[in-house]
Amino acid sequence: MLDEWLNELKAGREDQPTPTPLQLIPQQPPERLTPEELIIKRFFDALD
Repeated sequence: MLDEWLNELKAGREDQPTPTPLQLIPQQPPERLTPEELIIKRFFDALD
């Protein structure tokens, strides 16, 4: 189930450059947010 979710996330990133092996590591630096995380972050920032 988690694999399916990860595959959906990867499929949604087709417009982005091909990730390097370093970017494929699950522990990504906080500045690399998925589009979903960016939306959530902007939403909560707007509440402040």
